[in-house]
Amino acid sequence: MADTQFTGKQIRDRSLEGSDLKDSFIIQPATDVVALKVKPKASGVANSLELYNNAGVMKVSVDKDGNIISIPGIIDGLGGTLNFIVDGGGSALSTGAKGWIRIPFKMQILGWVITGQPSGSVVVDILKCSYAEFPTFASIVGTVAPTISSASKNQGDSMVGWVTVLNIGDFVRLSVSSVSTITYLTLNMITKRII
Repeated sequence: MADTQFTGKQIRDRSLEGSDLKDSFIIQPATDVVALKVKPKASGVANSLELYNNAGVMKVSVDKDGNIISIPGIIDGLGGTLNFIVDGGGSALSTGAKGWIRIPFKMQILGWVITGQPSGSVVVDILKCSYAEFPTFASIVGTVAPTISSASKNQGDSMVGWVTVLNIGDFVRLSVSSVSTITYLTLNMITKRII
């Protein structure tokens, strides 16, 4: 089936109202910087909208619900951290769940940095669940849990056995498994955004 093409004039004149845009291109004049393509179900992501530049390079892809699927070279790989702070109010921390955060976009955990004051020992577990599973969390930590041993800091990037991919809408919870002396704790999980 040949692509249907609409011109910039048709767009400005609202000629597209009620049109079936599947397998269609919206072509802007040469002076404009973008063209839109609606992808058919047979290729790529069903019912998605792609935005191209004049060179024909796809710049953004959006699904039928308006969620960004891809922004090549821009969002994929963008780094960040997930941060937990646990304050014992001057007393040694207690064990157990210490709170959770909701994941705003799909990401991968690359490593962690844990710090505590005063010097002491702590082992923490990281758990996750989807919105549908809440509040039933499951551990995502592999063989090397974030740990401080008679010190004030530690870091790790061995993610062997970890569930490292977090999806949009997941909840992630920190739980203190064991602790000695430490009254204030931060855990920074190093992440990168993925699509």
